[in-house]
Order: sequence, then structure tokens, then C-alpha cells
Amino acid sequence: MLFGIGDGGGGPGEEHLERLDRLKDFVGFCPVRQERAEVFFDDWAKESDRFVTWTGELYLERHQGTFTTQAASKRYNRLMEITLRDLEWLSVVGSACCGIEYPVEWLERIWKEVLLY
Repeated sequence: MLFGIGDGGGGPGEEHLERLDRLKDFVGFCPVRQERAEVFFDDWAKESDRFVTWTGELYLERHQGTFTTQAASKRYNRLMEITLRDLEWLSVVGSACCGIEYPVEWLERIWKEVLLY
């Protein structure tokens, strides 16, 4: 399994490492070892011909009408995306019409932060 803190690539926390250590020789569990994700996927690819392949739409019949407790965060993230899009458009217009330098690095840095969330 892949583990870590959040979706932004934060590494494992102290609790993750403690659990891993406790479960490595736990009776009834598959053996556990820690390795880089690329090593896991390389090993996995060697046996990929044994895996089931699904073609077409994946429909999860028990996954209808889901709600989130993070609606406010999602709304603000979307508002930030819309605002950045508008800022980019104004930057292009300012560059084309008024000779204002387009802020490439600044906008890229902000976009990367926003898209992380």
C-alpha cells in the first residue's frame, strides 16, 4: 500500500512508520516491507498478465449520491481557480495592449499551490 500525509506527496508520519513496524510480522497478515513506490510497481508489472482487465465504464452501484464534509473548501478552491483564470486573461490583455510583462513565474507558482489542494 502507498501511504503518507495528504495528497500532496507528504511522506509518512511517525504513526505510519510505527504501524508498519508493528504489522511487519503480525500473525495472519501478509508480510509487509517498506520500499519505494517505483520498485513496487516494477515488481507488479512483471505479473500484470495475471490481472483482470476492465474495458468500458466502471460503474460503482453503491457509490451514488455521495456527500462531502469539505463543501466549503471545495467552493473556495473553485473560486480561486476562477479568479486565477480571470487574472491570467487580464494579464494577457495587459501584455498585448499595454506592454505589461506577463507574470509567468508568479502565476505558475500560484497555480501549482492552488492545484495541490
